[in-house]
Amino acid sequence: MHRFACIVPACAVLVLALWAGPSAESARGAASGQALVTGRCTGCHGLERVCAMLGVKDRGAWAATVARMRRNGLQVRDAEAAEVAAWLSGLARGAGPVCP
Repeated sequence: MHRFACIVPACAVLVLALWAGPSAESARGAASGQALVTGRCTGCHGLERVCAMLGVKDRGAWAATVARMRRNGLQVRDAEAAEVAAWLSGLARGAGPVCP
């Protein structure tokens, strides 16, 4: 019985950690995506160009756009490029902070 009493709370903690993990990861990815877009994309153009395509482009189209920007000199790592595409594809047309 004593052994069972130790296992149940340990399992509960593991389940809670796994349940909370994706939300925390998603929040970090969103914060990173936002920071990359507002910090790096604006080095070459305004956010109006990005705003115009929110809700139009899917993740694949944003990934292609980021790949083209990288060929034009955007300095981001592969993981950062994926974060940008994921974040932008999750925003609705006219969404802030990209659109005024």
